[in-house]
Amino acid sequence: MIAAVHELSPLLGAGAACRALGLPRGVPARQRAQARRAAMVGPMSRRAVRVRPPLAFDALENTLLLDTLNSERFADTAADTSPCTVR
Repeated sequence: MIAAVHELSPLLGAGAACRALGLPRGVPARQRAQARRAAMVGPMSRRAVRVRPPLAFDALENTLLLDTLNSERFADTAADTSPCTVR
């Protein structure tokens, strides 16, 4: 099936070839990705460490905000309206 998709893709395009054979359109791409992963030698590379945004709350500010939002004052308010009443 996959070989037929590869043969028809240059003529029809990958989407049309998959449609003609009743396969999901992402099958060729997933197969290529799987083949690339199988061809890799050695341990998998580690993901890059996420850089902290410059305006992110630090641990103390985060704790203070969560304590405030979990207080009795905000017990009956919707989460999306709480920032309006914090001021």
